[in-house]
Amino acid sequence: MKEQELIQKCIQNKATAQRELVKKYAPVLLALCKRYCVDEHQAKDCLQEGFIRIFKNISNFKGVGSFEGWMKKICVNCCLTQRKKIRFTESIEGTVAVNLETEIPDVVSSLNENDLLNIIKSLQEQSYVVFMMHSIEGYSHKEIAETLEISEGTSRSILSRARVKLIEKVNELYLTGSNRILQFNIENN
Repeated sequence: MKEQELIQKCIQNKATAQRELVKKYAPVLLALCKRYCVDEHQAKDCLQEGFIRIFKNISNFKGVGSFEGWMKKICVNCCLTQRKKIRFTESIEGTVAVNLETEIPDVVSSLNENDLLNIIKSLQEQSYVVFMMHSIEGYSHKEIAETLEISEGTSRSILSRARVKLIEKVNELYLTGSNRILQFNIENN
């Protein structure tokens, strides 16, 4: 079934179309939820809440942008709502497919995934969320601003400070003397 046909049948509350939509997009959306949640159980709860909101609001999808992107935004919002209720106190499970070499040049290749996750996790709440949304998920500052109800300039500023903190943390934990990272590329995308 083509995407537009699938959307129309979901608007009509056709169970077979809803099952197909879940089957098609659940893996991608679950991976997204895992990046924002403490554990897989919480990620699955957010995914379920996300699909409830998707089916409830699917008639509001206007075809502007991709349907998958629209669903991802809903799931991210579910995760952010959950994060407001529960602070991160445990380690993040799952993988983060991220190329941080533009954020922290040269050193990243020598760090393992857990080191990277712990460094990213050490950011303050808002910095963590903006960094994840921009650098991991590829959201624009405009999309971040709309989602978090902040200005685009604030989003850029938070991301810039997050990058500085990440550099400082890498310097503190892994580098000494002349090996410290003194400069890095700040992109204001």
